[in-house]
Amino acid sequence: MRSTFMRRLGLCAFGLAAVFYMSTPALAEDKAKVADKPKVADKAKATEKPKTADKGKAETRAAVVNGTVISKSDLDKEIARTEQRIQGMGYTLDEAKRAEMHQQVLDELIGAELLFQESKAKGITVDKATLAARMDELKKKFPTDAEFKAMLTKFNLTEAGISAKMGQVMAIEQLIEAQVASKVTITDADMKKFYDGNPTSFAMPDQVRARHILIKLEKDADEKAKKAAKEKIEQLLAQAKKGGDFAELATKNSQDSGSAEKGGDLGFFSKEQMVAPFADAAFALKAGEISPVVESPFGFHIIKCEEIKPASTVPFETAKERIGQYLKQQEVQKKVQELVQELKSKGKVQTFVS
Repeated sequence: MRSTFMRRLGLCAFGLAAVFYMSTPALAEDKAKVADKPKVADKAKATEKPKTADKGKAETRAAVVNGTVISKSDLDKEIARTEQRIQGMGYTLDEAKRAEMHQQVLDELIGAELLFQESKAKGITVDKATLAARMDELKKKFPTDAEFKAMLTKFNLTEAGISAKMGQVMAIEQLIEAQVASKVTITDADMKKFYDGNPTSFAMPDQVRARHILIKLEKDADEKAKKAAKEKIEQLLAQAKKGGDFAELATKNSQDSGSAEKGGDLGFFSKEQMVAPFADAAFALKAGEISPVVESPFGFHIIKCEEIKPASTVPFETAKERIGQYLKQQEVQKKVQELVQELKSKGKVQTFVS
């Protein structure tokens, strides 16, 4: 079974873990998020180690799946790409976790190949127009063609290579839909049982909706810069206190680019979502009140409380749809892993790396 670390990262070299359903929205919204999610079955060790006579070939092969070679080069590239993604998420791998990740990448590549082979055995084909449309969707995620090509270079990819992999993914999607997902049913009773069994997952803490005006202050700012920033925010506070339109003041003066154009509106947030000085000040206000100047690691703020939402519980009917999506996703993942193990046991899989 994958360790907690690997489950938390949710690594998947080629989308083996239910390629189709992994794109389903999780239960993060509506606070239907579960800390201890259902665990999936352990992966069986159904691979064979190479014989001594294979040593020469083993240098270039990571695995052979029913005669199809997964090259050491392809494995190394996928490992490198996975490491880049992990680093981009802010994680650093020690030797033990790196070894675990390497093994998982290999397992995922083997599983994907088994699923792709099964899709071909079932006569599944991918429509060329649909594949082209999917590639266009991918490209549109990048503002310019140059940025798309920069991504290819960064991850050591080619457009033709991505298209080929995309075609395989789409074939696997169709296989999973036909052989697994279409046969998974989540009942109302299943959803209600999950809801009743995870009360903390649906608890909504106290929230406030607030606007703010920020005058930034660099961490290494000198006293002169700090004095100027504080004078500026105090002037804005005075204007707000005299009846100035807070939203307009925020739009014209706030240095928080994310909220300034919305009149400083931060939407609803819980206390844990903000840095302590800001959160303490915001949650001390009544609706309509404006805070004194607040200093945070970002600079100086003034805050206006717009609305207060007391702690509550997300109703079952509100959470029901996402619970159903989550439970189906978990069941599909489990069934896909079971299918991979079945295909392994029926076929011949050799691995050439430890």
